[in-house]
Amino acid sequence: KSLRGVLEASPEELQEISGIGPHSVFGIKFMQAVASRFLKEKSLQKPVCSSSQEIYEYFYHTMRGLPKEMIKVVYLNTQNEILDIHDLSQGTVDASYLYTREVMEKAISTRAVSFVLVHNHPSGNPEPSQSDHELTRAVVQAGLVMNIKLVDHIIIGDNRFYSFAGEGWIERYEVNPG
Repeated sequence: KSLRGVLEASPEELQEISGIGPHSVFGIKFMQAVASRFLKEKSLQKPVCSSSQEIYEYFYHTMRGLPKEMIKVVYLNTQNEILDIHDLSQGTVDASYLYTREVMEKAISTRAVSFVLVHNHPSGNPEPSQSDHELTRAVVQAGLVMNIKLVDHIIIGDNRFYSFAGEGWIERYEVNPG
């Protein structure tokens, strides 16, 4: 009943609608993929970390409808330009797993000076869990040791997001790692 519903529907669900056949489904899914690629390429041409809002707006459309938690890492250079976006972990409907070592290995191999964690909450509620806080603290600590800064950890919910930097947690974890 909405554009969002159409774009998030499976091919089988789309074909249940009168007048939509396999060719129409292909066209719909093709346009979704083209739009997603356009947005990704557009963001690769400019700094992304000018604000948490900008990061949220970029990832919201590709992560909001995911049925499981997904963690992405955006690696940045000294100008806050994207060096790489890496899908690091796919979890369950209410949890995902991240190994700090993998984050840091990729940061080193891309020569990143900073990075942003982004993940979704399929429930739609972006409020962080205790494990989200523990993960953020661990990554901040590793970044301090490696001199690679975690700029933010953004949790995407339904039409809203939570920013660890915006709420002051990144700075707290830098000052008081324990």
